[in-house]
Amino acid sequence: MNDKIRDAFDAVHADEALKQRTREYLGKTVYRRGGRRNTALRRLGPAMAAACLLLALCVGGAYLYFTPTAFISIDVNPSLELGVNCFDRIVTVEAYNEDGQALAGGLSVKNLDYREALEQILADQDVEVYMTEGILSLTVAGENEDQCAEIYQAMENCASEHRNVRCHAGSSDTIEEAHSEGMSVGKYQAYLILLELDPDTTVEQVQNMSMYEIYQLIYTYAREQGIEPPIGGWHEHSGHGYGHGDD
Repeated sequence: MNDKIRDAFDAVHADEALKQRTREYLGKTVYRRGGRRNTALRRLGPAMAAACLLLALCVGGAYLYFTPTAFISIDVNPSLELGVNCFDRIVTVEAYNEDGQALAGGLSVKNLDYREALEQILADQDVEVYMTEGILSLTVAGENEDQCAEIYQAMENCASEHRNVRCHAGSSDTIEEAHSEGMSVGKYQAYLILLELDPDTTVEQVQNMSMYEIYQLIYTYAREQGIEPPIGGWHEHSGHGYGHGDD
């Protein structure tokens, strides 16, 4: 294992539950009991087989650990996104505007459980100021619906203790598209809603808006067109469950 991977793993204080989930995940995806891979390993002899399995653990474990399987967008005026791996740990922190870069620079959330990371971010003094003055949007998106549902519930629990926080379930289909446009999934999803109401809206315009400004425009355009705002009560915390309600 190279120094970079070893150093990264040394920084992770994994509890027994995390270690067990790692072993189970690798058992399902890397070792595949009874398959050709194990037959080939047996032919190599015990020592070589052990070395190969150790290499598979290092390479496969590193890949699994550092690969995001879900994203949590945090948008208020700062816009940033947390990448969550299959073990519920934060492995990436990506900022999408200058305020987001400033906020990300003051955070130490990598390798934390996403619940701890959310609590730390929402308790940040600068974030609290933004929440007092506007709307903070939390959005989860990913391929694994079960994981996203659990993250959504955790977001709701955190949001219930703070004012002006909204939770959303994002579409995994928009992740790549959002990132290619230089936006978090949450902000891009709000842009798509606004675009439906005002086809002249551009990505560049939305990139420089706070979530409060975006929601305000959505509410205004919907009222002018005599329809229900697609995001529901934009000034209130959402009480809907994952995959339902106001998105």
